[in-house]
Amino acid sequence: MTFDELAVLDDVTCTFAISKDEKLVLKGKFSIDRHTGSYKFEDDVVLTVWGTEPPVLEKRARNKGFFRLEIPLPIAAAIRLFETALR
Repeated sequence: MTFDELAVLDDVTCTFAISKDEKLVLKGKFSIDRHTGSYKFEDDVVLTVWGTEPPVLEKRARNKGFFRLEIPLPIAAAIRLFETALR
């Protein structure tokens, strides 16, 4: 299997709600990768947040019971990132 990093953005914070009161927070790089040549999976594009430190637990704001994964990207940086990945 081959991994090609198409574009990367540093210093991104990703959050994932794990209960009504807590979320996991992971800080690291946001990358757009292409995976090809797997014997098991089709070729695909993968959006990844990765880092060298484990995620930490934090309290989350009250909400109406929604669970979500959030990866906020500044608009200008996101435009450049996706344009780079699409070349």
